[in-house]
Amino acid sequence: MPTHVLVVEDNPVNQKVAVAMVQKTLGREHVIVDVANNGREGLANSTEHGHKYDLILMDVQMPVMDGLEATRRIREWEKSHAGEAPYFIVAVTAHASKMHVEECLEAGMNRHASKPLTLVSMRRVVEEYRDWRVKMFKSCK
Repeated sequence: MPTHVLVVEDNPVNQKVAVAMVQKTLGREHVIVDVANNGREGLANSTEHGHKYDLILMDVQMPVMDGLEATRRIREWEKSHAGEAPYFIVAVTAHASKMHVEECLEAGMNRHASKPLTLVSMRRVVEEYRDWRVKMFKSCK
């Protein structure tokens, strides 16, 4: 079963980099990647269009709706859909200060990854996602 990933990023170059990193880390044949151009599209993809993602890579600074607000709204949506597993949301941003990381976590993101994404950082994201997923399944038993 492939891993479904949503990349929420307004910059086309960063979109391509993120998609390539995900495909290289998980294996092109084992992943389906969708792209949203801003937080509003990311929110719609993850809550309105019937898609279920395993992992969401969320830029923080975007037009229309930023990643923090999109994450807050996704977490609110999850509360009203309690039977479904929550999303693993990763902030992908050039801002790496302690204050900014805390802001991302307070908004409901699971972790922070600094831009530019590298294979090493993407592998860490995937490892943490897999560990989190195992814990989620164990807690459901």
